[in-house]
Amino acid sequence: MLELLKKLEKLERLCNDVKKQEEEILQRFQEIYPENSQVMLKAVASLFPMFSNRISLSSAFQTPSEIHQAMRIASESKFDLYFSLSLDDIKISRNEIDDSLSRMKEDELRSYIDTLNQRDLFDVYLKEIKYHLSRIPEKRIDLILSVLVFQSGIIAEKEMQLIGADSTTISVYTISDLLFRISDENIRFNIIATMLSNSDFLSF
Repeated sequence: MLELLKKLEKLERLCNDVKKQEEEILQRFQEIYPENSQVMLKAVASLFPMFSNRISLSSAFQTPSEIHQAMRIASESKFDLYFSLSLDDIKISRNEIDDSLSRMKEDELRSYIDTLNQRDLFDVYLKEIKYHLSRIPEKRIDLILSVLVFQSGIIAEKEMQLIGADSTTISVYTISDLLFRISDENIRFNIIATMLSNSDFLSF
């Protein structure tokens, strides 16, 4: 009961903070658009989800991964791209990502990973996988792990860093996240056993 009361008090403080912040923003908007500052607030919130997250406790809250998947301006990784208005900065298209995660056969995926390595875009692809974890079909995870761990090569060539987040560190966390997306423990165990018995995986 005591723990529940503490949680309720914490939630109440959070609600008060959000309400106070919304009131302060409304006051600023009143100076800019005195006719209807509430309409302005809703308009800005609909355009910028990170702003909406700051002033709302509703179910509309969006995580960084959801914002990235939706290709919103609020995604830090895409902010410069949208405001430079240049498509030349797109390194891997959304169609490529979707095809590789949902539709490519094993030989196609391996060939695609080889191409990414040649274009020096494998690190970028790993980050995209991280953002799109929730969209990967569970039945595809075994295949994707197999290709990433046993063919990518670039992971094995880089030294493990204790500080920072190089591609090796990112890939380890991504692989872990992929494994925990698999609901069947037996399948997870078999995949891990295969990884540990493969010499390529020892580089981690």
